[in-house]
Amino acid sequence: MKRVHKAYTIILFIFVLAYIKAEAQNPNWSPPLGSSFQFSANVIAEIKFSDVASNNVNDAVAFFDGAEIRGLGNVVSLGNGLYRHFITVHSNQALDTLTLKVYHHGTDHVYEVQQPFIFQSQSITGSVDNAYS
Repeated sequence: MKRVHKAYTIILFIFVLAYIKAEAQNPNWSPPLGSSFQFSANVIAEIKFSDVASNNVNDAVAFFDGAEIRGLGNVVSLGNGLYRHFITVHSNQALDTLTLKVYHHGTDHVYEVQQPFIFQSQSITGSVDNAYS
């Protein structure tokens, strides 16, 4: 009887771990307080993993200067499985170099984009039809 109870306990533990992994949470990024910065710009982005567009509403994109978040995407469904991330990016410099990080819900992992983003005050990067990616 103890063996059966132990086996059920192990199986239950495995199911709990699988559930926790399936319910992965984003990295809890919070958008920056825009009034703390002098300059802003806008980005309309599309998340791609291995050149395949993300169709998961839980994937996220954020812009950083070091560890400080400078912009966080708001995802909008365009229909037909298309998503765009609308981001207001902030800086205290009119021209700045920022890094991008992308959260992939399916793997529960944050990836840092290798190419830096060049911030230019009052610019608009990307569009609904031709998103930044």
